[in-house]
Amino acid sequence: MELKKTTIPWISVLLFLFFLAFFVRTSSPNVQFGDNAEFVTAAWVLGICHNPGYPLQIIIGNTIERLLPIASVSARMNLLSGLAGALAGLIMFHLLIRLHISVYASFSALALFVLSPLHWGQSTLFEVYTIDGLWILVNLFLLLKAFENYKWALLFCFTTAIAPILHLSQILYWPVYVMAIVLVFRKHPAKHIWLIIILLFCLAFSVMI
Repeated sequence: MELKKTTIPWISVLLFLFFLAFFVRTSSPNVQFGDNAEFVTAAWVLGICHNPGYPLQIIIGNTIERLLPIASVSARMNLLSGLAGALAGLIMFHLLIRLHISVYASFSALALFVLSPLHWGQSTLFEVYTIDGLWILVNLFLLLKAFENYKWALLFCFTTAIAPILHLSQILYWPVYVMAIVLVFRKHPAKHIWLIIILLFCLAFSVMI
């Protein structure tokens, strides 16, 4: 059984709203143990966390803190992880659909992912792991799109190169990503394509430097 293309957007909206409401309802209203206090404080004052500094999370957290004048500072920033967790669930749904997984298997896998103690717990407090996981799913989604249209690979190369800003563990995925890009462009040997890829990669990675 497969979903109709006309129903996928509606299901996507409903899933995202459900995930967001679930994570917001269970979000921590205060500062928690671990790195949560460090990230909340750094985002509040636009400071620097432990290596590698996590500048993107800090900037986004500071923006959310200023745009949502509700509750406490920590509660506002914890909501950011809830948003990232909901988006991760949404992208996971589209990945499963694009891989032609059956409807029942897709929803079962999605429920196990969203409601897993690890993902659920990280989606209730402001840390790096929920946004980091979201970025991995975004890269996988862009990679699937790249196999359909090689132009998507350009955006994929940019998001892949900038990923270590979120967490250094993202570098571990680069060998797999490189092999995938080679497969995407094996039918497009034009030199200018590879030049654009290298320039995009260097531009994104320069942010780390």
